[in-house]
Amino acid sequence: MTIVRNDANVEDLVQLTFLKAHLARDRFELRGGPPDGAVLAWYFAIGRNLALDFLRSQGRNSKRQAPGRSNEQIKRVADSAPSIEDRAVRQDLDAEIIEQVHGALALLPASQREVVEMHKLRGYSMAEVASRLQISEGAARVRAHRGYRALARLLTRSIIVSLWVLTLGASPLSRWIGQ
Repeated sequence: MTIVRNDANVEDLVQLTFLKAHLARDRFELRGGPPDGAVLAWYFAIGRNLALDFLRSQGRNSKRQAPGRSNEQIKRVADSAPSIEDRAVRQDLDAEIIEQVHGALALLPASQREVVEMHKLRGYSMAEVASRLQISEGAARVRAHRGYRALARLLTRSIIVSLWVLTLGASPLSRWIGQ
């Protein structure tokens, strides 16, 4: 949205991003680090490249119509690119979110955790999960659903506590926990 700034075009580009990622899924390689962050970075790179290609094509079209115009939109994108500090802050936030999700996963019962990890983190279909765990596909879906609901509750609490700490500071929280 910050690159294209047009809701209709953004929706089209998001769909195209998912389509390109799906078609190129066999070329995705995990090269260390957290898998969630790698997948997110891969999707963001595809989306950014598509947005820049879209702006370039818009620039070419506008040059044909108005020869005196330059690629102002592309220059604006280059100027609005995040700084190194912004990227570092974003990486820290992403790492914290991933840590919270993995912490919440660890709190799930083993049967639910297995299904959620296999389905969401390893990318197995529900049929594959059921086959590997030697349970019915319906049972796998029930375990996954219960796991997702439990994760949502745990992560919502975690977000609320984090927001409270950010707004009030750590000392009121530690006093509250100590009581």
